[in-house]
Amino acid sequence: RASATASCVVGCAAVLLFLVVFGKDKQHLTDSARHLAARFAPTPAPTAQLAVAEAPPAPHFVPALEATADDGEVRRDLGRKRKKKQQRRTLAPSASPTTSPTAASTTKQVPEAGCESLNKKNECEAFEGCDFLHKACRPAITPKRILFVGNSFTIRNKMTNMVEKMAKERFNAKVYMAAWGSYTWSKHLDTASTRYAINYGGWDAIVFQEQSFFLSSPMYYHYSARAGQELYNATKGKTKRVLLFETWGYEYGRTLGDNYFLMQSRIQQGYRYAASKMEQLQDGTGFPPISIAPVGTTWAELYDNHKDSMYTYDSQHPDMLGSYITACVFYAQIFEDSPVGLSYRPKGVTPKEAEAAQKAAAKIVLG
Repeated sequence: RASATASCVVGCAAVLLFLVVFGKDKQHLTDSARHLAARFAPTPAPTAQLAVAEAPPAPHFVPALEATADDGEVRRDLGRKRKKKQQRRTLAPSASPTTSPTAASTTKQVPEAGCESLNKKNECEAFEGCDFLHKACRPAITPKRILFVGNSFTIRNKMTNMVEKMAKERFNAKVYMAAWGSYTWSKHLDTASTRYAINYGGWDAIVFQEQSFFLSSPMYYHYSARAGQELYNATKGKTKRVLLFETWGYEYGRTLGDNYFLMQSRIQQGYRYAASKMEQLQDGTGFPPISIAPVGTTWAELYDNHKDSMYTYDSQHPDMLGSYITACVFYAQIFEDSPVGLSYRPKGVTPKEAEAAQKAAAKIVLG
């Protein structure tokens, strides 16, 4: 009887061991099958709604859709783009086949309260007598894309951000920068980031700023002009216009026996020389027009009364007021609009100084 009992126990244990092992193997085989099925199953075709074209990596200054965005982020991004397109359509005065040309071209009169009273989103039309749109409509305006190529005179105090903030009060702008300290036009030619920025194209304006040392020294005019010609050649078909950033003289001149006024005069001559050499390349095949942004000339207008606030401790680089004067000039030059009355002014610039800078820029640029 004991022998029979032992045999029974051994048999039961064997059956249990078989079931456990078989069960584990079965589970392993099931998991493996699922893994292989998932790996080699045909990939379903993407839906048209979420199809996003693959593009080369965009430069750091160009906003782009993140490649790692999930479906929800893609939907939200596409939805925002669709909404912007619809807003732009409301601004475009296009006549439908059933609309008469007269009705399509009619613009509303300014309300009695004036342009500032236009504060509803359904009022985003062009009004006679209003030279700008109200805040609710500005996001729908296609921004001007502006690229600054320069050095520390461009970088200091975030001057390019000042231009963008001023522009958004009446227009819209996206301002980008390819600038590094002490850079010359020649050095920019050898910098891949600068060439990439220019070649990206679609610019409304590209601004070139040369190091003051070279364009304040007649013996180096030709050196800067040759580099400027190569940069200008790269802008062909990439921008609507080119601006040369005329800088300012150092507070005490560049060398012993020099002074601000002599250096400023040489800089003006240097930029005119460089512009004339660049214009020699124009052959009617896509070269953009060139003009000089008279920043240094505007500084000279304010020099006697505000020079203590225009320079930093080194008597060369701009202090906050100096950068604000520069921004006012570019605002007036690019948008062909007087900066007088703009509310934006950076910290460190008094209302009186801001008013003087705005009036000087309007006088020098617009006459």
